[in-house]
Amino acid sequence: MRQCTFCSLRQFAIAKSSCARCAQELVAATAGTFRSALIRLIENRDPDLDKAVCALASAHGDACATRAVATALAAPPSDARHTRRVSQALLKMAGKGDAVAIEAVSDCLKHESSVVREQAVTTLKELSSPGDAAVLPKLVAALADEGLRVRMAAADALSKIAQRGDPLWTALIVDYLGHQSLDVREAALIALHRLAAPGCADVVASISLRMEDADIGGRKALLMALQQLAPPGNQPAILEATRRLTDSSIEVRKMALRVLGALADDLPPNLERVLESSLQDSHASVRKTAVSALEKLAAKSPWLRSLLLSRLEDPAPCVQCAAILAAGRICDLDDEASANTLAACLDSNEKMCEAAAQQSLGWLLQRGSRAPLPVLARLLWHGNEKVRESANLVLSRLPPQWQWLREKWSPATPPSRPLRFPHKVEASSFS
Repeated sequence: MRQCTFCSLRQFAIAKSSCARCAQELVAATAGTFRSALIRLIENRDPDLDKAVCALASAHGDACATRAVATALAAPPSDARHTRRVSQALLKMAGKGDAVAIEAVSDCLKHESSVVREQAVTTLKELSSPGDAAVLPKLVAALADEGLRVRMAAADALSKIAQRGDPLWTALIVDYLGHQSLDVREAALIALHRLAAPGCADVVASISLRMEDADIGGRKALLMALQQLAPPGNQPAILEATRRLTDSSIEVRKMALRVLGALADDLPPNLERVLESSLQDSHASVRKTAVSALEKLAAKSPWLRSLLLSRLEDPAPCVQCAAILAAGRICDLDDEASANTLAACLDSNEKMCEAAAQQSLGWLLQRGSRAPLPVLARLLWHGNEKVRESANLVLSRLPPQWQWLREKWSPATPPSRPLRFPHKVEASSFS
């Protein structure tokens, strides 16, 4: 049976006690020769390495011991228990800003084991002083680590060490927003959420600088970051989005429309021609995105609302469906032309357009509009049973006090005289 290494050292340093008491005796040992022996155990990756690390935890101010314990992070076994034990010992030995410990731990950021890299990041967070310029670039680089837990640890460490709103570190992190890996971009976003200055002026400025040189994927990712980071009404972010509405890439144009719709409270000036081009884009996916993204702005702009409602007759079913749903939310309550167009969609061959028309007309009735009532009453006598059922389903959305209309308009024979409709009901009674 192999003799315990600590027993051999104990016999060398303290000529008493049993193997079970070795660790306690070694902790109390302060002889330089004995400490050197412990360091050699660590350097030689002895099986009793963990005990040596614990014994050296009291060696404050000893650069050699600190370096040896720090390198033990990379020693096998590379499991969470071992790395956590080494980290705890190191934090007892080294204080904030200990250059020797930081340098040694930083070397572990390149270790093949993600467990070791994660613990190295966590240890650096505890060892580093706020604003440590030597450590921050290494933590920023760790945002691109292949290990999820390492990336999340790096984002957390950056939030503790980097100064909020510091343009230098913000710019470095923004570089990763255009990374080809979605996971890396998400880690960068998390870090920026925690570090960006109020209003995100620093982030928006950094994104704008990188937009011109980014490829298609990079521009799309940067715009996505604007949407998630910039607060509503942020004019620099809105301006950057409007610049990208004419981008050569379909995906970038779509992302720019989403950013504009999410951030703008009112229609930006001098955009009429650009927005008209977006709603008439040759690609159906862009037109659909434009309809959905600009709906909020169209509710406040009669010009844009009219342009958006023109897509009710779009040849692409996906665009038409988006326009139908938008119409139910934004068209004027007295707009009979739009109501008639929506009702015509109840006879659509496209199932999704038919369902969207039912939903949209129901919304109009609930908003207090009587514009759809004449055409719905006529459709109750349509020759197509499917259309009759759709019209009846829409009228079921009338408030309870007006359900008698549906019964009155559905007799055994069609009406012989023009139908009479109730006076316009306040919107509140339809809610």
